[in-house]
Amino acid sequence: MKALLLPLALLAASAQATVVNIDATQYGFDFPTDPAPEIGQIISPITNPPGEPLLQLTLEPGTYVIRNATGMAGADPSFIGWNFSSGWVWSVVVSDAATNQVVYYADRGGIQGTQALIAGQPDVKSFQDTFVLTQATTLNFMIRDYYLPDNAGGVAVDVSLISSVPDAPASALLPLGLAAIGLRLRGRGRVRA
Repeated sequence: MKALLLPLALLAASAQATVVNIDATQYGFDFPTDPAPEIGQIISPITNPPGEPLLQLTLEPGTYVIRNATGMAGADPSFIGWNFSSGWVWSVVVSDAATNQVVYYADRGGIQGTQALIAGQPDVKSFQDTFVLTQATTLNFMIRDYYLPDNAGGVAVDVSLISSVPDAPASALLPLGLAAIGLRLRGRGRVRA
C-alpha cells in the first residue's frame, strides 16, 4: 500500500489563493495599440512614479480562477472600480513578466458615473473567469490605462489555483511509478500461487 502513495502524491494539487490589490494610480501599461489588449499581445507595464517595482505574483503551472475580490479578506475595500477622465470602470490586465505578453484581460461594467455604480454592475459583482499557465510564471497585474496620475480607486481580484499541471519530470515519472507498482503486485501474485 505504501507504494501507491508516491504516484498519488504527484497528482495532488496544492491550494493557492491570493488577493491582488491593483491600485489604478500606480499600475498600468503603455498602449502599443488601442482599444483593448489581446491575449498574446506585447505590452509595456508602467508604474507611477516611473521606475517603481511592478505588481507581480509568481504562480505554478495550472488552471486558475480569477474573480472580483470585493469583500474578501485581504481586498482593499476602496478597490471596487477605478476612475479615469471619462468615468468609473472595472478592468484587469495580466501579462507574463518575462515576455510582456498579455496572459489575461477582462473589462466589465462599461463606463459608469460613480464608483458605486460600476461596483454594482451585475457582470462586475459576479465576475469570475479562468486562465491557464503551462509553466511557472511571474505575472504583472495592472489596470487598462497609460496615464496613471489622474486615476482614483483600483481593482481587487482573487487568483486561485483550481487544477495543477504536473511538471515534466513528475509527468515522466508517473508512468514509471505505476509500472513499478504493477510489476511489484504481479510479483506478489506469483509468490502466493
